[in-house]
Amino acid sequence: MGRLAVALVWLYQGLWCKLVSADQDQAAILRGVPFLGEQHAPLALRAIGALETALALWVITGWRPFAAALAQTLLLVAMNGGGLLWSGEHIQHPGAMLTQNFAFLTLAWIVAGRAAATARASDPWRRGRFARGGTTPEVLFGWTYEDPAIELSVFPAGGRAFCIAGAGDTARALRDRGDRVTAADRNPAQVDYARGRAAGMAARPGVVELRMARGRRLLPWLGVRERELRAFLELEEPAEQSRAWREGILTRRLRLFLRLALHPFALRLLYSRDLVAGLPRRFDRVVLSRLERTWSRHPNRENRWAWRLLLDEEPPSPAPDARRGATDSLDIRHADAESYLGACAPATFDGISLSNVLDAMPEPRGTSLLAAATRAAKPGARIVVRRFGEPLHGLAAAWASRDRSALWGAIEVLEVQSDGTCATLAP
Repeated sequence: MGRLAVALVWLYQGLWCKLVSADQDQAAILRGVPFLGEQHAPLALRAIGALETALALWVITGWRPFAAALAQTLLLVAMNGGGLLWSGEHIQHPGAMLTQNFAFLTLAWIVAGRAAATARASDPWRRGRFARGGTTPEVLFGWTYEDPAIELSVFPAGGRAFCIAGAGDTARALRDRGDRVTAADRNPAQVDYARGRAAGMAARPGVVELRMARGRRLLPWLGVRERELRAFLELEEPAEQSRAWREGILTRRLRLFLRLALHPFALRLLYSRDLVAGLPRRFDRVVLSRLERTWSRHPNRENRWAWRLLLDEEPPSPAPDARRGATDSLDIRHADAESYLGACAPATFDGISLSNVLDAMPEPRGTSLLAAATRAAKPGARIVVRRFGEPLHGLAAAWASRDRSALWGAIEVLEVQSDGTCATLAP
């Protein structure tokens, strides 16, 4: 509410008073500035109005709240100081103006402080919401967008594993091959959903799937027809898939749409600041390169993540699932991963999968989570960490290319050493 109030003041002063109605009192103040005069004052009035309108939009997004408060302070000090210095005779009540602006700036800094404190005290996984507003936790993911084949290949079969619950797909895959699995999630709505899925409940869309469905409805307008997508997903030869993607699916309109939809400003309207801040620059190009990487490596026909992404369907001939494990070998808890792992006895787990929770964790929280995971892992255990960001080394890129979900820029597989350190494993 406070952020909206601050934004409305700037919107009124900028959009209405300067751009729409061209307030003559404010124009008279600008005419008194020596280097503006009668000729350039109208243009300066519109320029300041555009700047104030942009400030209103900045405040609404909540991005970098302290920087926004500083920008507001500098602009008001410059305008008030210039007005008093060169056009004091046009300001009817200078004392009232200064008092009101001081009160306004106090509110702006209070709003910035609260926004920063909220960002530090919480994150989207704990709130159960990607958006900044609202308080009711939601099911964010109806499916898990990570390929459990990574975990299945590096965790010892029949061992004890820990993972982030999410939609529960990774936890169920490990359970179904005979592992004893503990899964944890901060979001109570996601925990209830994962428990239901583990008990046999059918999958249903979460917030992510509903937003993706809205985007898919635009595909015909972007030059991509359902029959073309279906024919593309029926392919099994990676070389043919890559050619079909470039020549038939990836239209110019689709490129432009992704450029706009994945622009940081657009993403901040839907997702929290920490999530957006962790994304690489030109995320649209990054996403396209990861999709092309997947088409060039993995057959589409049995890739359920490709079918879910492009058509929101399961493939017609999905790979057979492993046998269903015992229901009592999967324990899904409403808990913070760091707190839970920190409370476990040392050397408890043979494998730990942290999904991409580190993406929304500013330091030093990410480091402390990894430390808790290392402590709870047995010597020789593996820890799997996924990230949206670009890889820092070739091994992380190589592991990411093995994940058929196409989303991840980096996947690190760490092996816990007997001295408590971690070594990075090659695929």
